[in-house]
Amino acid sequence: MNILRHMTAFAAALVVAAPVSAHHSDAGMDMESTITFAGTVKEYAWRNPHVYVIVETGQSGEPVDWELQMGPVHTSTRRGWTRDSLSPGDQVRVQVNPMTDGRPYGILRSLDMDGFSMTQGLAGILAGQAAEGDTPPATSLAGIWRSDLTNSKRYPGGFDGFYQAQLTLTEAGRAAQA
Repeated sequence: MNILRHMTAFAAALVVAAPVSAHHSDAGMDMESTITFAGTVKEYAWRNPHVYVIVETGQSGEPVDWELQMGPVHTSTRRGWTRDSLSPGDQVRVQVNPMTDGRPYGILRSLDMDGFSMTQGLAGILAGQAAEGDTPPATSLAGIWRSDLTNSKRYPGGFDGFYQAQLTLTEAGRAAQA
């Protein structure tokens, strides 16, 4: 009887437990190759767990929407990106680590637009294709690991300051803050 009660409680816990979403892997990406193409920004989604850019390009005469994955908001912010960096209609040229199966999806390495040039950085470093100024990949875990903070934004108040820097206050919020 005791075992039946435990099994019933376990089954009930499985039924009512909230689903947990796991983070995906980049195993399907071809981190050894980079493709470059031009297109029009169709959507720029400033959100977590990843910022996404959808770029429409005309390949083979047909419009193709490329979904380009960036890092999370806090990483993209530290690399100089903002929620206003891109807008639908912007003409861009991108470098991407594509999917191995040929689908129009990839990890954004860099984006150029009217003199504006931004890198996502990590994709190139992971592929061993560090851009000038990027830290090359480590060959071991030996030694003392330190961050190069010269390219990182500083937020007063630590990480909480990051969230405050991303807030867009209403008029009532600005009055309350004052």
